[in-house]
Amino acid sequence: MTTFSTVQSIEQAWDQRRRSQTDEPRQVTERRERSVRKILADGLPTTRHEEWKYTSLRPLLEKGFVLNGSVKSNAVHPDVDRLVQSKKQAYSLVLVFIDGCLDQDLSDKSALAAIGFKTLSQAESEYDADWWDAWQSAPGMTGLFAAMNAGFARNGAVFKIKKNQIVDKPLHILHIATPGSSSEVSATRLVFALEDGAKLRVVEEFIAIGSTTSGWSNGLTQFKLGALADCGYYRIVSAPDLFHTGSVSVVLDRGSCFETFSLLAGCRLARVNVDVKYTAPDAECIINGLYLTRHNEHVDHHTCVDHQVGYCRTHQLYKGILNDESRAVFNGKIFIRKDAQKTEAYQTSKNLLLSKAAEIDAKPQLEIDADDVKASHGAAIGSVDPLELFYLQSRCIGRAEAMAMLCRGFADDVVMRLKDDSAKRLLNARVADWFAQEVRRAGASS
Repeated sequence: MTTFSTVQSIEQAWDQRRRSQTDEPRQVTERRERSVRKILADGLPTTRHEEWKYTSLRPLLEKGFVLNGSVKSNAVHPDVDRLVQSKKQAYSLVLVFIDGCLDQDLSDKSALAAIGFKTLSQAESEYDADWWDAWQSAPGMTGLFAAMNAGFARNGAVFKIKKNQIVDKPLHILHIATPGSSSEVSATRLVFALEDGAKLRVVEEFIAIGSTTSGWSNGLTQFKLGALADCGYYRIVSAPDLFHTGSVSVVLDRGSCFETFSLLAGCRLARVNVDVKYTAPDAECIINGLYLTRHNEHVDHHTCVDHQVGYCRTHQLYKGILNDESRAVFNGKIFIRKDAQKTEAYQTSKNLLLSKAAEIDAKPQLEIDADDVKASHGAAIGSVDPLELFYLQSRCIGRAEAMAMLCRGFADDVVMRLKDDSAKRLLNARVADWFAQEVRRAGASS
């Protein structure tokens, strides 16, 4: 086993993987190797690199995660079955990964087949090289963690949604980390190809079972939308001891619409990259997010939207609530190319700091080469208004409950913007859980 500590360790892990996967098709191995060679050529980023100025890889390197872990899943934790069954009561389409390994017995195999489901290994063997090369050249694939996933991921899923197919039930993808995964990297790759006029809603949730679960989840989720396709993607990370890195890649065609929401409500260290590219006019993308941090948690959101053509619209709002000694990073980039006239692009970052030790680094950016556009960006950082807090306390509301009410109103502003009602209900419930924990924690410490 090789642990992730240096760029040389990645090369050693790749050599081990290549020798062990003797039955893998040659073109698959070569495609994976190109991703790994890209990492070796670039090296590991440090805080001297602009994209990594506020987030250090040191915690991951010091932890020494195993890059080539076991392919089979660990023994099922007693809480897993109960958790999965509760999800199935709310969703008819459930896909389950335990410690990064696909569990087909717990997943809804027959229902998934109706939306073109194949395992990652099946799709790599059956789909031609040109099809996969297009996904390899998608936006964001040159990033460190996306390239690591493309090189090392053994588990994942591919979905092909047919022309004009409307999937009326949300697909809930559940990643469950158990205490036995604390030393390994669980890498999963998900690919969604929506043909013209297709419609799909996806919820991807990362949960840890047990208070000592401290593994590393490295996910890669890719979307390609055909003309007039409509897709919603909602990402939830709620695992206080987990290390999480995620890469989301989106390509939009004519008249397509993509809505995504990222909720980070507990993670030791998180870095999520969202890359979007417009390839045809009249498309729209809504990119919103909310991060709720406490203790010494560190979360980092990087977004990059590339308007290569005109008559497209981007709306982006990220909000954060930070407590204790936690830290957050938001770096958003929007490129409007020379030929992308009549573009509309709006980007905002708003943050509440609940303690003097909490810290936020917000950096919204616009790069505009066209002259007929509507675009704006901004960032705001502040604290709870003491007069509003006093008003609630004067009405016999405890300080902890009053703080939660004010912060919840701040958070609800971005959650309530969701277009999909089922996603709105789910995210509201997760946000409510986090604030309930905060009220109990404040009460216990008072």
